[in-house]
Amino acid sequence: MKQHATHSLYSSIALLACSGLVRAQGVRQQVSPTGQVVQTPNHERCDLLVAARTAAPMFIAGIAGPLAVDPTTLVILRDRRGLDTDLARKLALAPGQTIACQRLEHHEGGLRLTPAITIDLHAMPRQVDDESACRTRAERFVRSIAASGMTPAWTTPRVVAARTVHRPDVLGVAYYEFTVEPSGYIVVATGEHDRPIAQWDHASQAPTAVLANQSSSPIARVFKLDTLSYVAEDAAGAMVSQLNAMPPRLVPTEDGRNWRQEAWRDWRHLKTDYRATYLPLLENLRLDGAISWIAERTPPIGPLDDWSATSYWFAGSSAEQRNYNQWVENGCYVGCGPVAWAMLIGWIDNRAQWDWRWGAQWGIYRAGGGYGYNVVAPTNADAGVNNVIREIRSWVGTFCLSGNGATYPATMGGVGNYLRYRSPGSVRTNFNPAGYAAWYCSDAVEYSIKSLGTPAIMGTGFLTHYPLGYGFAQRSRQVAWWFEYQKWVYVNQGWGGAGNTWVDATSWFAGEILP
Repeated sequence: MKQHATHSLYSSIALLACSGLVRAQGVRQQVSPTGQVVQTPNHERCDLLVAARTAAPMFIAGIAGPLAVDPTTLVILRDRRGLDTDLARKLALAPGQTIACQRLEHHEGGLRLTPAITIDLHAMPRQVDDESACRTRAERFVRSIAASGMTPAWTTPRVVAARTVHRPDVLGVAYYEFTVEPSGYIVVATGEHDRPIAQWDHASQAPTAVLANQSSSPIARVFKLDTLSYVAEDAAGAMVSQLNAMPPRLVPTEDGRNWRQEAWRDWRHLKTDYRATYLPLLENLRLDGAISWIAERTPPIGPLDDWSATSYWFAGSSAEQRNYNQWVENGCYVGCGPVAWAMLIGWIDNRAQWDWRWGAQWGIYRAGGGYGYNVVAPTNADAGVNNVIREIRSWVGTFCLSGNGATYPATMGGVGNYLRYRSPGSVRTNFNPAGYAAWYCSDAVEYSIKSLGTPAIMGTGFLTHYPLGYGFAQRSRQVAWWFEYQKWVYVNQGWGGAGNTWVDATSWFAGEILP
């Protein structure tokens, strides 16, 4: 009887992994030169996380080691194509109960389970590692990246000054930001609430330094809110400067498949309700980093720095990037989404002068940003570029939210209307409207940069920012019986050429223009 139950459960897992039974939220949208919009769901493959409430276990063998579950309480916590937004209600755990999570991967060779990680949703995340442990991790990382040759400035890099960085839901210090000499910085997480290496760059100024330069008051504490959003406050808890827009207040829609974006009343309100509002996305972030943390906490088969060679690709040089920026118009910033599209359009227009693949696209940018004669899109914004951004803003439905220009991922494909009568190219977007990292978005960005040699727009943070990715790097190492992979995208922030940085390659949006 027990054997029969095991086979039944295994079959149900396989069925879920290979069929469309779980609700799919991901959408691929393509706009043709004639303006026709084609939308298709992403069903190509699954990558599930299996969770079980703590209960008397039943062991399933033969997948990739035993999985201890209670078959009466088995739930699918996360499908890479979507996740119910009310995670706490879905799990309905009593205080003190935990869930055991494993990633169930469907490969050509069959199903495979990754190692387990235990989560208590009622427990606040807390600092685990001190500055010394984080410094060691930073030094190890910087040393290995410098050896790859992808960061010319890091010939003999040194990790020096440390700055504490907090997150509203983490007890203690959430991150240590280290300055790297001769240039750059690295942000290291102190525990499993984020990936071990949260952010880094070999050339740009550290986020805390940017906040200090912008603030006219002494800074008491710095908070990292999502991938690229930071806030500095004074001793009284008042916000004195910010880097990037603050993430919007996300309210689940009735069908549980999406969010409604609203403005926060003030900074204190965001801090107070941070965990309750972003819990599904925070847990998604923690689960995405789980494999890396298992590698950090588990003795590896070989040396700790036994990474494969770091491979990297760039879609053109940094000199080819268009350094456009936002500005305030009618009391609101014009929006990172329209700026990102304008930078990609400018890059294509410049490439069309000598790259045969894009030759037909000369004219995607025209004099004054209108429909006139062809000119090369300028490197830095001028009146014509600003006209392009304004027009794209109208097509993609950017709206004002707390003084920032916000754009829903589902409407970003509206830029196809800008191309009409200017370019024979087409627009393709992949997106998860709920803001969860989706493999089909990450893969699209990776393929565009690596294989097509073309920048792509990605989505970072909690539906916060659309930067333009134009560099990609990856490496791997073996830990126990599985492999850990690290992938990053180098992004043009759309800040006039400032603040460009390496971010984790996971994304909930991918925007491309095809020849």
